Amino acid sequence: MRKRKQVVRWAGILALVGLWAAPVAAAEFPAKPVSLIVPWAAGGSTDVTLRVLAEATGKYLGQPVVVENRTGAGGNVGVENVVRSPADGHTLLMGTMGTLTINPHLYRGLAFDPARDLVGIGMAFETVHVLIVHPSVQAATVAELVALAKAEPARLAYGSAGSGSSTHMVAELFRLTAGIELTHVPYRGSAPALNDTVAGTVQLMLDQLPSCIGQVHAKRVRALAVTGTARHPLLPEVP
Repeated sequence: MRKRKQVVRWAGILALVGLWAAPVAAAEFPAKPVSLIVPWAAGGSTDVTLRVLAEATGKYLGQPVVVENRTGAGGNVGVENVVRSPADGHTLLMGTMGTLTINPHLYRGLAFDPARDLVGIGMAFETVHVLIVHPSVQAATVAELVALAKAEPARLAYGSAGSGSSTHMVAELFRLTAGIELTHVPYRGSAPALNDTVAGTVQLMLDQLPSCIGQVHAKRVRALAVTGTARHPLLPEVP
């Protein structure tokens, strides 16, 4: 059960480049502002969470901590930017399930190896995903959504933060488990994917809860289910 939960839940990991190659004396760090790289677009769960961490970390370190969004190639652009940075501890990455564990198996010829080039220094957060649909979708339950998708194969499209992202993998797990056909529309982050779900450009999404909960409460999208083994306290009415 624990392994399945890990598949459908998303964990953010801060990764420090080349820690073993260039140890930084505590008295000398930080010698300048610290960059925190987010490999996804602004406004998503990863970005929002890291900005909260950046503010608190900057106060603790006594140096500015600057969040930079480096998007593209399913998060690979941001990771490569960190890997190529000086190994002095001043450039950190908000790694994700997609960028650190899935992409090395999904993309050929990557310029980095997470196991070789990055060192994890802490778990930032983990969250559930929420199955959301545009209000125009004639489905109030997961069963009704599955029936609708089976009646019109591939007509329904879902958005994701990009190929290989958690929002892509979890949606594919749902699609395969339900035995339905859905059209995948990848974006450069969860925020633009959520925007298009709200607009009805795509009909559904399995988004991370921190990213979409505001739109759910505003009734701009309808939540049908959350991943995990129990209801989430922030969405107690959603199975």
